[in-house]
Amino acid sequence: MKNIFSLAALAATAMLAGCAGAPAGPSGAWTEKQTVYFDLLGVNEAWIMAGGKGVTIGIIDGGFDYDHPGLKGRIRQVYSYPGAHHPTDMRTLAHGTFIASIIGAVPVDGGMSGLCPDSEMLGADMGIIEHWRTRYRVKYFAEHPAATAGEYEKSLEDKKSELEEFDKKWLQYASSSVAGGLRALTDSGAKVIAMSLMLAGLEGDDLKQLEDAMAYAAAHDVIMIVGAGNNADYIKDYPGPNAATLVTGCSVGGAVWTQTTNQKGKNYTQGTNYGPDLDVLAPCMEVVVANPHEPAWYKVSDGPRGPYDVKFTGEYEVYPAGGTSISVAFAAGLAALVRSANPALTAEQTAEIIRKTADDFAPPGRDDANGWGRVNFYRAVSLAAQTAPAPAPAAQ
Repeated sequence: MKNIFSLAALAATAMLAGCAGAPAGPSGAWTEKQTVYFDLLGVNEAWIMAGGKGVTIGIIDGGFDYDHPGLKGRIRQVYSYPGAHHPTDMRTLAHGTFIASIIGAVPVDGGMSGLCPDSEMLGADMGIIEHWRTRYRVKYFAEHPAATAGEYEKSLEDKKSELEEFDKKWLQYASSSVAGGLRALTDSGAKVIAMSLMLAGLEGDDLKQLEDAMAYAAAHDVIMIVGAGNNADYIKDYPGPNAATLVTGCSVGGAVWTQTTNQKGKNYTQGTNYGPDLDVLAPCMEVVVANPHEPAWYKVSDGPRGPYDVKFTGEYEVYPAGGTSISVAFAAGLAALVRSANPALTAEQTAEIIRKTADDFAPPGRDDANGWGRVNFYRAVSLAAQTAPAPAPAAQ
């Protein structure tokens, strides 16, 4: 069971489309560390034309540090899933804070800059249910500190009923919380919604609930950005209307991300999932993010995931390997800039522009391993600025 959690001719035209108030390239200790991928993607050049003004971006995630110095006043909560716990701790808040900061942080006191500093951001908090798998793993290794990964996995053979029960609850929680977030964000005016989740693998009522919510968002002209997932698997059953949904994978340099790590004596391979639904790629390695900013949140005696004690390293960090979750933030930021450059564009036009202007990897053209290639901010925003509105729907 899958775990849901993961144009040369344009240049002249584009320079005529610059919008007043577009941000200049920021400077500071952390923004300097962002230069490598800002240059790679053409972010500063895109900012000459658009900074995200007038576009509202919704983010669905476990939680957010709404009071982080780089995010305070930049993101507001519009939804909190009622069927989950919402603790204020690092592991609940970190992932959403990473994503929100990449999309829209402002550089305060030398901090990082988000991709869309002029956009409004809305948060939909999924929270977390009692996580049996994590709690069991923490308890097992606390009691067997010298155990290998193989021994741990063998111990799970006696826990099949608990695993099945948890997996069922997890899928119900994932579907319900994301569907509720989609509807709330859509009703609150979001035109780009980022879901750093791998949503394939749902079935039955869980799938229908999510499909209905995604169709609702698409009917309200929302472009949805979802993660391809990190299992290095062939996947072909992502939910959502394809024309208004971007399935986003992860690239490293000029190739698709994949890596093998050894954990407690066993090698595990991770990488971007691939297949006919993969649309584009974006960076995911060595990316600057904002951390939850309160040191007290990093030590928990107990909670939905069990106890943990993690060192607080500061309000920002260079995240070494974030998987397709981080890539979703880049694609969502680009979608907002595209819609800001040309507010008349539909969600489907926005998605098509991002696909069409991606930097293609070999082999030429779209393929299941690379999609259309890595997102290119300058090319996409340039094309958006000269694209005519979609024809009005025919009268019924």
